[in-house]
Amino acid sequence: EIPPSYVWEEILHCLPHVKKLRILYCAPDCPAAPTTGYLSVENCPECISQNRERLISLHIGTYHDYLDSDNFDGTKPDLVVGFNTGIHEEESERWLRTIDRVLDMQVPTVFTAFHLDEALLDMTLVKILRANIMDDPPTLNPFRDRHECIDSQQTKERTDGFYQGNMYCILFCGRR
Repeated sequence: EIPPSYVWEEILHCLPHVKKLRILYCAPDCPAAPTTGYLSVENCPECISQNRERLISLHIGTYHDYLDSDNFDGTKPDLVVGFNTGIHEEESERWLRTIDRVLDMQVPTVFTAFHLDEALLDMTLVKILRANIMDDPPTLNPFRDRHECIDSQQTKERTDGFYQGNMYCILFCGRR
């Protein structure tokens, strides 16, 4: 999931000390990038007057594949975020390789999930790699989507019938 560009400008507004925000999207289903490297995104007049930049890059593939590619310039990220990862459901093997690499980098990481049950299952997989979990159990995300969606995948254990995008967070950094 790629959040709208204005979300990142809002982050610049919340973090006035940040002058350059580089955002990298990695996903096997990521839209094709028009070029390699980072593209500058237009900012509001206030950010322009303060010489603030937003740079965005798209990579088709997993994050661990990106780290092994010629496109990776060796810059360690300040934060890694995975939106509605669902790592317990599909592509678990690929996710585990990516998480393993992120843990080695000792970078604060946030993974989100649609609901608490999913977050707990995802956390179980993260714990297998001995992640240093910062919040156990997962926390309700204050920045989650504000609209609720009807869940057509209800189970006996989970019958509330609704979910929200990025509803719960798993926070971890490095290994224990």
